[in-house]
Amino acid sequence: MMAENGKTVFVYGDGPICGEICLHFARNGAKVGFACRTDAAASGLARSIESAGARALACVVQRPCAEELSRAVIAVAEEFCGIGRLVYARSASGAPGALLLDLDESDWDCAMDDAKAFFLLCKYALPYLINEKDSSVIIIDGNEADAQSLPGLASSKALEAAAGRMASELSGFGVSVSYERVADGEVARALRRRRKI
Repeated sequence: MMAENGKTVFVYGDGPICGEICLHFARNGAKVGFACRTDAAASGLARSIESAGARALACVVQRPCAEELSRAVIAVAEEFCGIGRLVYARSASGAPGALLLDLDESDWDCAMDDAKAFFLLCKYALPYLINEKDSSVIIIDGNEADAQSLPGLASSKALEAAAGRMASELSGFGVSVSYERVADGEVARALRRRRKI
């Protein structure tokens, strides 16, 4: 029996890290709901998940706002009768080593959108997770490559702090929380390891 057999996983992220996480869970027997920013990315990843033998539901979330994220979470929960794992996959911000004086408001907005998206996803997914046995919130922070970026570092620290707070808040509800900062090529190992906070 596969480790995730029958579990519903909701993955939010973009780029290769999102696809790698979705396929990891698909190959391990989970039903996979996920959110991407474009229809093309969503349909391509859904085909890959289904080719791996899993059920998939693709949602398009163009911006991390309450309306779009709540719609995606509810769609996945209704399609698969709940959510057992929430995976937040943060990709590198793309501005490694930028000096403070070189940054502009949009750099900070992008980094703060990461933290906002995580908050909103948890807000809408936690009622489902609390009702599931052996449920978890998993944060995969693919920020290793741009650790010198001040906005990226601030976003990573905010996610790590939020994970720690959530771990103590949710321990009484049977929801585990894990946070892993990963470099390229380490996503699968981090998912297998999943150290609880």
